[in-house]
Amino acid sequence: MKTPFSVYLDTNYVPSDLERSEIENLLRRSHIAITAVDNIIAKLRHCMKAHIPQVKLLPPVSGSLQEDLNERLQVLSCRREQLLRSTEQHEKLLTPMRAVPIDVLRIIFLHCLDNSYTSPKSPPLLLTYVCRSWRQVALETRELWTSPHIVYPNRRVYCWKLDPPQVSAHVQNIISLYLARAGNHLLSLSIRDDSYSAGLESEEEAESLAVFINTILASSTSWKRLALLHISMRVMKIFLNIPRSSTPNLEYVHIVPSIRDYPFSPFSPTDGLLSAPWIRGVRLVRLTMSQILALPIQWSNLTELDTAGLLICGQSALDLMQRCESLVRCCISFAKSDSIRRTDGVVTCPHLAYLKVSDCKRKNFDHTARFFSKLDLPALESLSLDILLNGELLGKITQEYGPTLRQLCIRSSNITVEELVLALESCPQLDTLELSDQPREDTPSPFLDDTLLSRLTPTVEPTPHTTYPLTKVNCICPRLRDISIYNLQNGSIGVVGGSIHDEAVFQFIKARRELVCPSALQNVRVIQTRGVRDFDVIGRLRKERVDIKGMVISLGRF
Repeated sequence: MKTPFSVYLDTNYVPSDLERSEIENLLRRSHIAITAVDNIIAKLRHCMKAHIPQVKLLPPVSGSLQEDLNERLQVLSCRREQLLRSTEQHEKLLTPMRAVPIDVLRIIFLHCLDNSYTSPKSPPLLLTYVCRSWRQVALETRELWTSPHIVYPNRRVYCWKLDPPQVSAHVQNIISLYLARAGNHLLSLSIRDDSYSAGLESEEEAESLAVFINTILASSTSWKRLALLHISMRVMKIFLNIPRSSTPNLEYVHIVPSIRDYPFSPFSPTDGLLSAPWIRGVRLVRLTMSQILALPIQWSNLTELDTAGLLICGQSALDLMQRCESLVRCCISFAKSDSIRRTDGVVTCPHLAYLKVSDCKRKNFDHTARFFSKLDLPALESLSLDILLNGELLGKITQEYGPTLRQLCIRSSNITVEELVLALESCPQLDTLELSDQPREDTPSPFLDDTLLSRLTPTVEPTPHTTYPLTKVNCICPRLRDISIYNLQNGSIGVVGGSIHDEAVFQFIKARRELVCPSALQNVRVIQTRGVRDFDVIGRLRKERVDIKGMVISLGRF
């Protein structure tokens, strides 16, 4: 079927709005024509089945009546197939995916990446096989190729038909493809050895693994971030013995030794990879404090330190932070309550903007209080507390650091609403608040209920001692833009917990958008483990003409 759009069929052409309207009209006429042909075919088949001697159609061209009917039926069937094919081709021009902007498509591609086994059947390689336009977008999106997660697979799971040399050649080809498509851009490389983690390393597999490692080492000058995940100490030493001159662009190192090699021994030479002065961040997992301090890291140069995968004592954490005078981001996890030395001075981190503190869920508020009392963090903007808290401890922390805080995350269930509100009053610059009621043993009922949101809801109060009526808005955290509440314990067995109802959420959003700056509140998430939705919060907000343009409202039950 010839149409003005025939030249665009089987291409990636994106029609304009006017052209889309014309195509839709054309498709409507096409569907009408297909219906008409179907009706004629049905009548013909009925005539042939009933053996009607005379049919009120065009006179037969030649032959008998039966031959004429068969010929006409064949012609109409071909016509119907042509109409269907043309309709399907024109419908493809209206596919919504064609209208997705390239920058949005790139973001979707980046979200497709995961930490699974790297193969042609998984992104980003899979994205290059869909169509020509997707392939072009994928090849031009350098972020897809500069962050490879390379896994030397357990061949009994992924490549059970291949011998170790074939597995090694297969992974080598993938690595070479990534490096070629990354071009001259720096790499954020993540490496894992599943064959060793599964206890399947044989002599032949070890030789193949060595070839695999040498292929990766050849790209060391392009490394920007390096993650060594769950690999053997033997392979770990190969990487950490690389001369620092071979990694001139390396800024971040993530080390996770395999649990099969526990206990570990010191493994880094003084002139190896970790001694490079340009390394700015490290994340260390499954190492003791003595092993950490034995590493030849130039601590004073670090701006990012993550020991959340370790269980160290508070005094060791203070000693480590004191070495890292340039820290900007820090994650600490406590293993046990220890005696923090009272004679030492205060540890000052003048540039620290992000601090995350977690513990092993032991109830010792004095230990945490002593830890924070030994810290001086004048630039702290983001604080995450995954520890047991009481109102007194939380109040001390926010009183000290509240004036500069912009993001606050609390994962605890041992404080009351009044104590939380009192702490938030010390944080006037807060724009992001995350509250999570993590289930813990021997803790009182959850504090996340309607009372919390009602206290965060702005109210209007009259101004006293004035000659004419004036009002003022009473609001805690007036700059709040993002609030997330995860009420996880209200569905726990044996725990009587509250829940946040839709009415409280509605009043909170309405007051924040009407009484405070309309652009202040942008994101609201309330996720709970039980309860039912009372009504459609978004629909009611629109019905009452509350301006929620640009807002993201997520209310979930599970």
